[in-house]
Amino acid sequence: MEDTAIVYYSLDGNTDHIARRIAEKTGAKLIRLETKRAYPRKGFKKFFIGGRDALFGARPELKASLPDLAPFGNIVIGTPVWASRPAPAINTFLRRAKLDGKRIALFACSGGGQAETCLDKMQALLAGNEILCRVSFINPVFKRGKTVDDAIDGILSALSE
Repeated sequence: MEDTAIVYYSLDGNTDHIARRIAEKTGAKLIRLETKRAYPRKGFKKFFIGGRDALFGARPELKASLPDLAPFGNIVIGTPVWASRPAPAINTFLRRAKLDGKRIALFACSGGGQAETCLDKMQALLAGNEILCRVSFINPVFKRGKTVDDAIDGILSALSE
């Protein structure tokens, strides 16, 4: 699957874990988004600042310029769920990237929150693309096993169709 890119943001490692697992199985190119101003990693500020930015649809500046996705027919987009929404770095990507006519798989990682709402918001910003699948994971770093493996296999199956 050389024509596949995985674009994702991860703060606590759950989304990174899933993105890397998909890349290992597909050989896809990993593109990790990072914000210029890092989000707090713990405590009240983590939830307050991250949740506020997610609720208001913030689009923070990214450390690197957006990748050229023209060579890729398949794009996998992964995000943690913040306040039932995608992480702000994903907002930046979805609103600025040149995505049209792509085959897209979406995944969201949460602690049990509103992943479907998050995936709905992502999909709404991807008009003009074919959404292959939408998958949610609950704490995949801690809940490894058949459920996580089956969900990853579902993404792989959708990409190979």
